[in-house]
Amino acid sequence: MSTLSLDDLLTPLSSDEPHGSDCGYTFSYQKMSAMADYLGARAEQDELDRMSRVDFDGENAESDRRNAESFAEDGRRRLDSLAQTVKELSGRTATTENVRDEILQIGRELLTQTGKDWRVAQGLSLAWLSERGLDGLQDGLQLAQQLLSQFGEGLHPQPDEDDPSDVSARAMVLSEWLAGDNTLSIWRDIDLLPPGPAGRLTPRDIDVMDGQAVDDRSGGARSAEQLRAIARFAASRQDGVSPDSLDDARVNAELERVAAQMDAIHELSRDLTAQFEAGLVRGDRLQAALRRCAQQLRGAQGGAAAITAAGDASAASFPAHASSGAVAAGVPVQGALQTRDDARRLILDVCKFLERTEPSHPAPYFLRRAERLLSAKDFFAIMRDMAPDALNELERITGHREETE
Repeated sequence: MSTLSLDDLLTPLSSDEPHGSDCGYTFSYQKMSAMADYLGARAEQDELDRMSRVDFDGENAESDRRNAESFAEDGRRRLDSLAQTVKELSGRTATTENVRDEILQIGRELLTQTGKDWRVAQGLSLAWLSERGLDGLQDGLQLAQQLLSQFGEGLHPQPDEDDPSDVSARAMVLSEWLAGDNTLSIWRDIDLLPPGPAGRLTPRDIDVMDGQAVDDRSGGARSAEQLRAIARFAASRQDGVSPDSLDDARVNAELERVAAQMDAIHELSRDLTAQFEAGLVRGDRLQAALRRCAQQLRGAQGGAAAITAAGDASAASFPAHASSGAVAAGVPVQGALQTRDDARRLILDVCKFLERTEPSHPAPYFLRRAERLLSAKDFFAIMRDMAPDALNELERITGHREETE
């Protein structure tokens, strides 16, 4: 865990007051918080810059391009302001490495000398995520879990004095930890496997493969084949052998290693969220991202047996998210979807299955509408299908008039 020892961070500060003082009002914590915001904004700016370089298409391409450039410019102004704040606080030029090192130093000092505070641990976790990717995120959540287990009600921020059942302050910290913009901006660009001749693999690349993000033509993984090639080079580097000498089983093992680590992180986040009343903590954004990434890694594992095993492992790892209806045995596993057309074909296959096996079931009507919406070229086409009577009002509000054929 870098130069930080987990045991050191968990050592009680004194026998009388093992949890120490609230760090939230100290200058050191305010400094750390500003630096964490810089780390998140730096990662977010990378995404804004990527989007400003995308070749948009369609009838709204020009306005999309202008908006992306405007967002990138706004982001640069915010980043410059945060960089100036960091320089005033630390006396150093703001870079990812400088800021990260400062956060690590402040976090260690606060947790070992001032108090056991989840807000400080959250800042450390952010720096670890930036520095060491999945390993850092896992270490951060383990620290959160052990601080809560060891110090209980004494952990800062503490429950409300007048209402000991009110732990909303802690819930807000954990929500920021698991679903905050800083966490997700840094998460988006971590390396899931070491980059090599076959390219990079980041959570953003997984989002592109899933249709959740626009392809920025960065050279990241865009197919199961490229994902496997990246895993092959990573495994060969670990084993000290030529990539060509590795068999499919070794490549699959490398993909499964990363997927299994995501399972473990997902489970940690769920265990932490379960400590609070349902709905009090927002952890779904990171958990959903972890599930998508693990599923893509398992879908890329070669061979029918490997893919079937991957599906079994994924189902076992995320039982709380399974649907309420049982899936019929014998359904072939086809691996991860690659394009929107793949999704449309799958929806139509589901329709045909239901129409054949349950002719009176109404679901196919709604599924076919969903398939049509996936083929829509823009927002107005979707509205024309779903609420044609509202088009005139929509055109009046937006100033955009639909072309009639």
